[in-house]
Amino acid sequence: MIYLQLFLSFLQVGAFSFGGGYAAMPLIKQQVITAHHWLSVSEFTDLISISQMTPALLLSIQQLLSVSRLPVFLAQYVPLLAVYYLHVLLSVSSVISISNIDIWINYKVS
Repeated sequence: MIYLQLFLSFLQVGAFSFGGGYAAMPLIKQQVITAHHWLSVSEFTDLISISQMTPALLLSIQQLLSVSRLPVFLAQYVPLLAVYYLHVLLSVSSVISISNIDIWINYKVS
C-alpha cells in the first residue's frame, strides 16, 4: 500500500510541476509533509541540503526520502518511475501519432 501511495504522490508531482526540482519543491513538500506525514519539516530541510551536493535535485530527494523511510531497495525507484511516467508516456504517444500521420500521408499519396 505504501508503494501505491508513494507512486501516486510523486505522479502528481511529475504531472503538475514544470521547471525542474526547485519548481517541484512546494508540491513535494505538500505531499511528503502535509498530506502523508512521511517527514517532518526539519527532516525535509535536511534532505534538501543533502541533495544540494548532487546534480539532480528532484531525483536525490525522491531517493533519499525512500531510503530514509522505506528500507527496501525497490522503494528508491517507485517515485522515480512515478515522476517520469507521464513524460515518457506522452513522448511515446507523440512519436506513435507522428509516425501514424506519416504512414497516412504516404498511403493517401500513393
